[in-house]
Amino acid sequence: MCNLYRLRTSRAEYQDYFAAGEDCRNEIVVEKDYAAPGKPGYVVRQEAGQRVVSAMKWGFPTIR
Repeated sequence: MCNLYRLRTSRAEYQDYFAAGEDCRNEIVVEKDYAAPGKPGYVVRQEAGQRVVSAMKWGFPTIR
């Protein structure tokens, strides 16, 4: 599934489209233009009744 999902949209465009704010606790930076297992991608989620755009690692959790 690597490179299956291309990312051609900026964080600001996601925020505008989904009427979402910035996740002030976000510490992950999206550097690539695709979503692959273990790499970060944008997620729109709801927090305290408001939509926020966060970056989270893509894929299933790994056991270490």
